[in-house]
Amino acid sequence: MLEQPTKHGLPGHPALWPGSCFPDLVGARRLPGLSLRLRLSEALPRFRLRSAYAHVGLAPAPLQPLDDDTQRGLGIRRLVDAASAALAADPALIGNTDPVVGTRITVAQLASAWPTSELAWALDITPQAARRLRTRAAPDGAVEAVRLRLALEERARAV
Repeated sequence: MLEQPTKHGLPGHPALWPGSCFPDLVGARRLPGLSLRLRLSEALPRFRLRSAYAHVGLAPAPLQPLDDDTQRGLGIRRLVDAASAALAADPALIGNTDPVVGTRITVAQLASAWPTSELAWALDITPQAARRLRTRAAPDGAVEAVRLRLALEERARAV
């Protein structure tokens, strides 16, 4: 399953392919409303995550969430794109669906170092709406999933 993007000649890195389950396996994607209460070791007793890394062409070291300084260096647009991918939201962030709202709130929380005007610009909302978003709590696991998504993107770019 992890080699499908390469097998079919799809563009981009296999670990970042939207149809791949790899981001789910490493915690770099959270699907709102989806709770899989299973342990990989029980469901797939012979599965090893380090072999999944090898199948997508990455070093088998576990991902570490990106720290604040590195994240800031990537820019706010990159943060928005990673958040929409990690939280399964429409990349244009149009509408008020749970994934879109959760993504906006998560970006607002992670972008605390950026001025409100830049956050509003990146999310295509008013500065007043951006200030309100900063007061709300991100969905459970969303911040870590976005930080892991950014780390995954950085590792894939380094290959």
